[in-house]
Amino acid sequence: MLHGLGYWNPISDRYSGTGPHFVRRPSTYRNVEIKRPDYLLKNVSPGLVCLLEAKAANEEQATGRKHRATDDVRDYVESDTFVKYLETLEKRYLVAIGTDGLRWVLWAKDVRTGETKRDLATVDLSDAIKSVAKRNDVIEGEPAQSTSEIRQFAAEEFLPSFAAHSADEFISNSFND
Repeated sequence: MLHGLGYWNPISDRYSGTGPHFVRRPSTYRNVEIKRPDYLLKNVSPGLVCLLEAKAANEEQATGRKHRATDDVRDYVESDTFVKYLETLEKRYLVAIGTDGLRWVLWAKDVRTGETKRDLATVDLSDAIKSVAKRNDVIEGEPAQSTSEIRQFAAEEFLPSFAAHSADEFISNSFND
């Protein structure tokens, strides 16, 4: 999924050594932040630090009580120690993404002002994935969405906020920069 969003695995033979990529369980901030995020999304933008928490499927529910990825995201964004450290690095925004692969949530904090945008983007891919599974006879039933509707949904709702090529603009526009 991260590759589809434009974040390369640095050990991939297709990664050129530059551009957005991910680091699993980074130790970059170990002296500042006790917890280690599941991923650090690097080279998205010079002014962004982007963390990603990935949980098992159905650990992040659109409705109900399970919001494990969101809970971890909240901890990073609300950690004043972490934010103050990022300010010394001249970073502008802390972006924290939580997902279980189906449901995605994005929070952001302006490191300079302390303004926090909670649930800046929330996307549930469950229906789209269910339609694809039905279309490919993985599960029974008729798909609720056509392939073009799924593509349109991804292009309009998912990619602008989560993809490497558009995350910086999405974040800065959200803070009216």
